[in-house]
Amino acid sequence: MKEQERVYSPFRFEGFVVQKMKFRRNEKCNEERFPLMFDMDVDYHFTEEEIQRKCCIVLTFVLFKEAENNNFPFELSMTFHGFFSATKSDFDDDVFSKMIKTNGLAILFPYVRSAVCDATKMANVPPVLLPSMNIVEFLKKRKNKTV
Repeated sequence: MKEQERVYSPFRFEGFVVQKMKFRRNEKCNEERFPLMFDMDVDYHFTEEEIQRKCCIVLTFVLFKEAENNNFPFELSMTFHGFFSATKSDFDDDVFSKMIKTNGLAILFPYVRSAVCDATKMANVPPVLLPSMNIVEFLKKRKNKTV
C-alpha cells in the first residue's frame, strides 16, 4: 500500500475557543418539558497579513433566554471564537468572505453543539443536544424575521 499523500486545503480552520460562558439555574421553574428555545448571532472580524487572509468568527449562542421570565429551567449563553485563514494567492477577498460565511460557520457549529451538550451535562441538568441543521439558513431566516 502506498504512503498517503498529505492533503492541502487553502482554507484552514485554525481552531476555536469558548470566549465566554454563563449558566444560571432557575430554581423557580416548575415545568418538566420545554421546547428547545435558542438563538444565535454571528459577527466576522477579517484581517490581513502579508501573505494570509484571516477571520475570527464570533458566534454567540443563547439557550432558554430570560429563563426566570419564561419559566425555563436555566439560561445558558456562550460566545465562541473560530479562527480561519487562507493564503492570498488562493482566494480573493470576496471568495474568502463567502467561504467564511458558509463553510466557516458549518465547520464551527458542531463544536457549538458539543459544548452546549457538555455544559448542560456538567451543570447536572439533562444534556441538551442541538439538532443537526444548516446554520447558514438558520441565521438567514432569523435575520429576515427581525428586519
